[in-house]
Amino acid sequence: MDRRPELLRRQLRMLNRLSTAEDSPTQHPPAEVSITDERAGTSRKPIGGDVEPASQAPTWRLAGMLSAAILLGCAIGLLAPGVGTRTGALVSPTVLILVSALFFEARFTGLAGISAWRVAGLAWGVNFLIIPILGYVLARLFVGGQQAVFIGLFIYLAAPCTDWFLGFTRIAGGNTAVGSMLLPVNMITQLIGYPILIWLFFSRDTGIGIADIAQTLLLWFAVPFAGSRLLRRILSSAAPRTFRRLSHLVSGSAPLLIAALIVEIFAGNARVIADHGGVFLSCLIAICVFFVLIFIATELIGRLVGLEHHDHVLLTMTTAARNAPLMLAVTALALPGRPLTYAAIVIGMLIEFPHLVIISMIFRRRRQAGTRRASPAGSGRSSMRVSG
Repeated sequence: MDRRPELLRRQLRMLNRLSTAEDSPTQHPPAEVSITDERAGTSRKPIGGDVEPASQAPTWRLAGMLSAAILLGCAIGLLAPGVGTRTGALVSPTVLILVSALFFEARFTGLAGISAWRVAGLAWGVNFLIIPILGYVLARLFVGGQQAVFIGLFIYLAAPCTDWFLGFTRIAGGNTAVGSMLLPVNMITQLIGYPILIWLFFSRDTGIGIADIAQTLLLWFAVPFAGSRLLRRILSSAAPRTFRRLSHLVSGSAPLLIAALIVEIFAGNARVIADHGGVFLSCLIAICVFFVLIFIATELIGRLVGLEHHDHVLLTMTTAARNAPLMLAVTALALPGRPLTYAAIVIGMLIEFPHLVIISMIFRRRRQAGTRRASPAGSGRSSMRVSG
């Protein structure tokens, strides 16, 4: 039984048709478009193990939802300040629900093999050693004069995605088995590294203490994490049907929770954000520059170390996709009273999804061109099937 939303399946199927025939049957299942984590060494899919993250909502619809949330929040805050203040007071409970949903749907899988760890280690190094430095340089260069926005932009750029990048990796023919292994690695590393990075880069200017941030994260994230994972394990074993229904509900609700959180943040701080509207244009430019530089860097790295196509795709996707939902939740709790910081994190999501779609299409066409060069006859048959 397919548990993914119908709109998502239609969108992925449309993208998949562009190069269905060039998918290698030894690496990629040709029949059904899937964004599940393909476990190495087994074709078995445990109950609940392939439930997709919430953020896999159709790309353009999700981007539109986030834009509408920003506009709605600003309208409430500017036209009805009293309502905006009350709406802004809902941030903390919404964050708690969102965090619990994100932890519940996260799939923690393992994978053995030297080659898998080689690719995963390379991706980890780029994400957590190179990108934070690049993100800091770009944030300082473009918005260094606005400390709150500077922090938010840096947080957005420094945190790799822990969910939806797998969907785009699958669309582009990437290694989703290693990608699924990166999910818990990325999540744990960034939650542990968050207070360290903030303290390392911003403690002198802001007086933010690493102990305070760590205590907040422990209180607000350890309990939801433990509860969500325990509930997931119990339900998946004792009540698989209930687990499937709950997973479907959580998967569909998380984009709505993100949108609700954005409305609350912008409604409660609309005037402050509106007064600094110009600086967010600089944020968008910085993010575009970041995406271009990272794409070039992963192209060079992939060719330098001789990555195969599916590993190259994975490296590009995991370094291009950022983790704005979780970082927005973390920052709203760890750094309270900083609406410009939160807004800077939100802005990136507006162009991130179209960017990932473009990268997906680049890799699919690249693979199609390679297949045609290797097998002209097969390519001709492929074109007939696609056009038909």
